[in-house]
Amino acid sequence: MRGKVTFREEQYFKYTWSWWVLLICTLIMVGGILYAFYIQLYLGEPFGAHPASDTGLLIIGVSTSVLMIGLMWLFQFMKLTVEIDEGSIRYSFFPFIRSFRSLQKWDVRKVVVRKYHPIAEYGGWGYRFRFRSGRALTVSGKWGLQLELANGKQLLLGTQKPDQMQEVVDRLKQNWGSE
Repeated sequence: MRGKVTFREEQYFKYTWSWWVLLICTLIMVGGILYAFYIQLYLGEPFGAHPASDTGLLIIGVSTSVLMIGLMWLFQFMKLTVEIDEGSIRYSFFPFIRSFRSLQKWDVRKVVVRKYHPIAEYGGWGYRFRFRSGRALTVSGKWGLQLELANGKQLLLGTQKPDQMQEVVDRLKQNWGSE
C-alpha cells in the first residue's frame, strides 16, 4: 500500500563531471570525424598514413558518431528517483529501471544511510554491480541508502540529501518496528 511520500529525490547525470568529460570526448571525436570527412571526401585527399576507403571512412565515422551521441543522450536523460513514505522505499533508474520498484518491511533486513567510496566499492557511479558489495544505483557524490535485502542481496541508492534522508529513514524504521 502506498502512503504519503515523505522523501523524494531525483538525480540526473546532466552536468556532473562525467557528463562534461563525455561531452568533451564526443565533441573531439565528432569534430575529428568531420575533419576526416572534409579532407578525404570533399578535398579528395587521403586522410591519415593508412587511409580507409571512402565507404569505410563513412561507416566508421557514422557508427562512432551515433555511438557517442547515443551515450550523450543516455547521460542526458538518465535519472535516479528515490521515494520513501511511511511504509516503503521505491526507486527507479531510467532508462534501466523504468517503473518504480517497491521495498516493504518484509523485503528489507537492514537499512542505513552511509558514506561510501564509489570508485573503491563499486568502480564508479551509475548502475553498478560488484559481487562483494552488491548493486548500486548512483549519480554522483558519496552518500547512499544502504539496504540489506531479505534475500541476502545488497542495494545502495545514492543520495545528495543524506541528512534529510536520515530523518525519513529513522521515521520509516519506527513505523516498521511498530507493525
